Amino acid sequence: NDCRKAVKHGTRLLRRHLLPVHLLFRKVQFLPPLRLMLPGHLRQDPALLQHHYWLLDENDLKQNTLLILASDQGVNDRGAREHRSGEFIERGVQYDEKHQVFCMIQYPMITDKNPGEIGDLTGIIDIAPTIMDICGLEIRDNLDGKSLKTLLEGSRTWDNEREIIIQCPRKRERNKWENLSIKYKNWRFVDGKELYNIKNDRGQNLN
Repeated sequence: NDCRKAVKHGTRLLRRHLLPVHLLFRKVQFLPPLRLMLPGHLRQDPALLQHHYWLLDENDLKQNTLLILASDQGVNDRGAREHRSGEFIERGVQYDEKHQVFCMIQYPMITDKNPGEIGDLTGIIDIAPTIMDICGLEIRDNLDGKSLKTLLEGSRTWDNEREIIIQCPRKRERNKWENLSIKYKNWRFVDGKELYNIKNDRGQNLN
């Protein structure tokens, strides 16, 4: 119960974007000695992230703090020199540039042994089961995501055989095959009629 309350509290903090950042920095302790840190809205300011790290080190919290940083949505390759499709265009929400986001997970007891970038297919739905797994809690069967703990550990037991379905209805009206992407490894099946392999076609131009 304490864990669920903490995760619920942390999720609420992520959504309170209008409050000052220093109010969003909270250490939520729910299963000693592990802490969960959800820093909230960083406003794309590296100095704020550096400040969070300083607070962790200054208070001897780094080793037992699970730090999760992620964007809330894709940014259409904003800031890149070139759009992945070859030109800066506004396509529908069913393409990868609207889904692919930055996500960093740090828990030194695990990630210090296997640092670096991971390119496996994952989703925001994996955050909750990952937290539960690291906390030693039973992962409920009704969760859509899967724990990333073994992936973060670099374990060979990680199973990348999975599909992720993303549908973004406009005006909150869901229609069959509309604004839909089914993801499997390097494959993307879009709107029920377009098939792309992003390994050789990152821009999803060659159907």
